[in-house]
Amino acid sequence: MMLRRALAQSLRRSSTAPPEQKQQRPVVKQLLNAIRKTPWWAGGDVERNRTLFEELMERGNARCPHLGSTHEATTTDYGGVRIAPRDSESKATICFVHGGGFFAGSPHAYRGAVASLIARVPGGCTALLPKYRRAPEFTIADAVNDVVGQYNELTGPIVLAGDSAGAYLALRAAQQLSSKPAGVLLWCPYLLHHPTKDVQRSLSSDGDFLDVSSLQPARHVNDEQNDARHAFALTASGVDDMMILSGEQETLHVDALTLALTAKASGTEVTHKTYEEMFHDFMLFPKFLREAEDALSESAQYIAQRCDPVVESEVDRLRRELAEALQEEDVEEPSEATSDDIEDWAKRVSRFVGVAWDEKRRKWKVTLNELDGKDRTIGRYDDEREAAYARNKAVLDAGLEGRRRMNAVDEHGVLVPPGAPHRRAKASVIAPDPLAVTKYGVSKYWGVTWDRKGRVWRAQYTDGDGKRKSVGRYGNEEEAAYAYNDAIREAGLEGVRKVNPVVDGKLALKPPLRDPTAAQQSKYWGVTWARKQSKQWRATYNDANTVKRHIGYFDDQEAAALAVNKAIIDAGLAGVRRMNEIDADGMPVPRPWGGGD
Repeated sequence: MMLRRALAQSLRRSSTAPPEQKQQRPVVKQLLNAIRKTPWWAGGDVERNRTLFEELMERGNARCPHLGSTHEATTTDYGGVRIAPRDSESKATICFVHGGGFFAGSPHAYRGAVASLIARVPGGCTALLPKYRRAPEFTIADAVNDVVGQYNELTGPIVLAGDSAGAYLALRAAQQLSSKPAGVLLWCPYLLHHPTKDVQRSLSSDGDFLDVSSLQPARHVNDEQNDARHAFALTASGVDDMMILSGEQETLHVDALTLALTAKASGTEVTHKTYEEMFHDFMLFPKFLREAEDALSESAQYIAQRCDPVVESEVDRLRRELAEALQEEDVEEPSEATSDDIEDWAKRVSRFVGVAWDEKRRKWKVTLNELDGKDRTIGRYDDEREAAYARNKAVLDAGLEGRRRMNAVDEHGVLVPPGAPHRRAKASVIAPDPLAVTKYGVSKYWGVTWDRKGRVWRAQYTDGDGKRKSVGRYGNEEEAAYAYNDAIREAGLEGVRKVNPVVDGKLALKPPLRDPTAAQQSKYWGVTWARKQSKQWRATYNDANTVKRHIGYFDDQEAAALAVNKAIIDAGLAGVRRMNEIDADGMPVPRPWGGGD
């Protein structure tokens, strides 16, 4: 107790008067600014925060050169992720507990980061990323129990690891494991999260993307049971050996310092390496930062030594230290190309729900979490807005409206990016979005179209001779609709041409049309909506040379789906190309999710 009190007093003094830190070099500042501009925190909206966190991490997964090539990731029975080398043995095993502030993050989101780590372990390494229950629906005790249960099913010498909040969970789990881990590896630990028992942090950190506002206390820790057990944050019982890696300029640096001091006082062998200029979880960015590369290498060596110890002779030690010293002299600053990569990385952040950049295919990828809890790929699109509309439509098609998040649209059916000002604030004329998925087409009224060149609404009608007549151009859609109505009456065409009904002094909307963007959302394989051609359902398939072959146009999807099946069979590609399932009545069965062909 005296140790904790002395530490708290010391850390309070250090948090109010921090020592002068080294100025961050340009490439670090640029990467920090890119992260700060990334929408990854939405205040108290837990579900939105989870989605943003997943999308942020997914870009790292897309850039990982090891996933799918040298290492394979599979899902465990508990929903965790197991990563193993494809064509080599593993002498080491690591159980990595992901971070995310106790309420966000997932094993799936961290698979790229962990693959980058274990790919560097000499002798090969297999990793388990356990899935645990998150706040605020569950408590820290629930999360720890999940980690312990999945860890105890592993065999052999194991290194227990974690980053940020995952580091705290790993420490708590170490108290309950059936056998001690061979070592504990912690990246940028987040330990001091208790709303009343922990030291106060400085209000901001210029050298980090995290600040106090994004470190809101975990609501589920403020209970009697957890208050009593929170002291584990200041001890390391159950841990014989520990490595801590942290950034000098991160907001959580005080957590790493606290753990290093108290772990040593508990009799734990501690190696704590602090990286100058570095921010929280910097080791997730080895493509941009040499410190991140070094942190991964240090971690990999630690894992190898703890799981498969190699006795190093004095001569080998001297050779290694000399080689490391020479390597440090040869280190170069990141090139300008790295800066360009950072800019590209920052641009590929979607503003919309359910949309993420697929680095490998260079397209915007749309996903939907269905009722069974599985993520389904809806499709990939060149245009980010088109992807966002496809996400909305997929939610509606799956009957999940109100149960899954959709992208906001204004009264015209036009997307409104999160945090964006309303379009009326930008211009008095509201331009329609040509990609908008609306039930009415471009305009909600008869006789009204959008003039792209003049950026105005245009009213026009067809006279008694079938000739198109222009009525005029207007600043808003409703004004154009009223002008169209007047023109029809003046031409004596009332009852011959459609007019926009006025109910209680307000224009009524015209009847909904069939969705003009159904191209991405057919219920069947090989079927798309030919919006620009015949306005029918188009059937296609890929031949043996993967060249897309046109089959024909059809009035309904079912006929098109049957035509796809027949064409594939006729081409001798049954069993090679995906076909639509057929029910007992000989009709095609809709696939379980929409999007793409």
